[in-house]
Amino acid sequence: DNVMLSFAPPHDTLAEQAVLASMMLSVQQARWASTTLAETDFYHHRHRLLFRAMCSMTVLNEDVSIITVIDWLRKEKQLEDAGDVKGVMWLHEYSVPASQCPGYGRILREKAMLRSLMQEAQTMNLGASQELAASEDLIAGVQDRLRSLGESATASRPLLTAYEAMVDLTGHIEDVGDKPQK
Repeated sequence: DNVMLSFAPPHDTLAEQAVLASMMLSVQQARWASTTLAETDFYHHRHRLLFRAMCSMTVLNEDVSIITVIDWLRKEKQLEDAGDVKGVMWLHEYSVPASQCPGYGRILREKAMLRSLMQEAQTMNLGASQELAASEDLIAGVQDRLRSLGESATASRPLLTAYEAMVDLTGHIEDVGDKPQK
């Protein structure tokens, strides 16, 4: 009965790589990504490190290039965690139109939102399976966290489709909570 499924959470490696590469191709795209995306939008840890370095450099009006990113990561003692020099050099070969960065960014935000929703479902599942609280309390807690998740997603980084999905999901949770218990 208790079968554990093992799979990678939602992510898009190619979209992550495309955003990072476009940040090196265009100052405008680097600014867009650093003000619109968050580290948590990236699934891969090495991509999060690269993104953090590029954002820091963008904020400081420093040139974002292969050499400067490698140097930045080396100074921050994060080069090895980012895949070493080879792990950064691939960006130089990855050629995407910088104008497509916002499209790829939307993909990253959507995947990150799905990962957050999965985390909430896991939290609810754990609470229910261990009977940590009454069902009404578990549902209320999940509703509050989903509302908060939706508000944070739309406040600084508009993501209407995910917000609408959360409102719909909250409605389904309310429906389940309204059903009589057996």
